[in-house]
Amino acid sequence: MANTLTLIETQTLTSGNASITFSSIPNNYADLYLACSLRGDKTEFNDYIKIQFNNDTTSGNYIGQIALFGSTIVGVSDVISTTFATASKSFYGGEIPGTTVVANNFSITSIYISDYSGANYKNYISSSGIVGNSNTGYQSYANGKWTSTNAISTIKLETAGGSNLITNCSVSLYGISK
Repeated sequence: MANTLTLIETQTLTSGNASITFSSIPNNYADLYLACSLRGDKTEFNDYIKIQFNNDTTSGNYIGQIALFGSTIVGVSDVISTTFATASKSFYGGEIPGTTVVANNFSITSIYISDYSGANYKNYISSSGIVGNSNTGYQSYANGKWTSTNAISTIKLETAGGSNLITNCSVSLYGISK
């Protein structure tokens, strides 16, 4: 039987907010997938989002790796940074444009979480991209594991730089069949 995506919930902001939270996530799927269209109100080129499971703020429960690529000329990309976090209280979720990027330009972010309801550690992978002004942009890729064996029932996405997500930001949460 082929795996299928089932929409669990979509949230679209009608005003600015620092976070988007999905709670009471049913545990009858194998994996979860989030499709995000995001933009922040930070007065810079970019900000990023953090991912947190079950409101867990335990230092060290989120272990992950980030690769951030940037370009100033179309077709040329350089690795800007790579990080391996071992004492984090959330995951890196992806880049989002700020107010200095062309208006109405939202990032595209995909987040995949495997075996979210099982008794194992929870692995995730994310990718995001921003197309900026005059041939600039960022792409990011991240992966990691949440070192808890609890089923994920809540997912929170929030800005890292203290800014807000703006009106019309949208996140859809899908379950992937077992």
